[in-house]
Amino acid sequence: MIKGVWKTKERFEVEAIGSNKFVFHFLSTTDRRKVLSGGPWCYQNKLLVLEEPTGVGDFSKMSFSQAPFWVQLHNIPVFCMSKAVGSILGNMVGLVQEVECNQDELCLGTFIRVRVIIDISKPLKRILKVRLGSDKELVTILLRYELLPELCFQCGLFGHPLKECLESVILQGNNPKLKYGAWIKAPTPSPGEKTAQLWYFFSSSDAWYLNKAATTSCSDQDKPFGATFSPVQ
Repeated sequence: MIKGVWKTKERFEVEAIGSNKFVFHFLSTTDRRKVLSGGPWCYQNKLLVLEEPTGVGDFSKMSFSQAPFWVQLHNIPVFCMSKAVGSILGNMVGLVQEVECNQDELCLGTFIRVRVIIDISKPLKRILKVRLGSDKELVTILLRYELLPELCFQCGLFGHPLKECLESVILQGNNPKLKYGAWIKAPTPSPGEKTAQLWYFFSSSDAWYLNKAATTSCSDQDKPFGATFSPVQ
């Protein structure tokens, strides 16, 4: 049952209000807060979309089209592994809630991990193509999603498998190449796993950790954390 997914301390009541729509009544405000701030939540490999009522709680006006995900941003240039850059890129995916970084706002490891609210009524983004810095170098950022439930590998939407996808049925006779695959799913890093990986910079006489390299050995012209990103149209 769903209680096993949320692991609440107190019980809660479930009320059906329509086709595939339910209301959850929590006895504990702590449990309620935990559920609303967590996620993404999945039940039987299906995405469970939660929305907090506002005003008088008119459920007919609730879209249930937003869900939180931890997204891994791969293939980012080393000098751009920062909270600031993670926020810029994350906002191209959805609404940023959090960027995983250290106390110096640096993102250590081989990717940036960002928690974003995504519009699930649209196909899931696979990549970001951005132009970086003053020389406008084109960089392709690869997106990988943690705890991803069932996703149609043809249209990139939740709610139906590939065999039930209308787009897939239309293209079936043309041997379409799938737009998505298992590669879109990222393993969730265990605590401490990501921050244990450090970048080194080598010069002729010394070696620097990333945070020292960023503040000491880079000239102002490099501006590793002032880099600008512009989406490619």
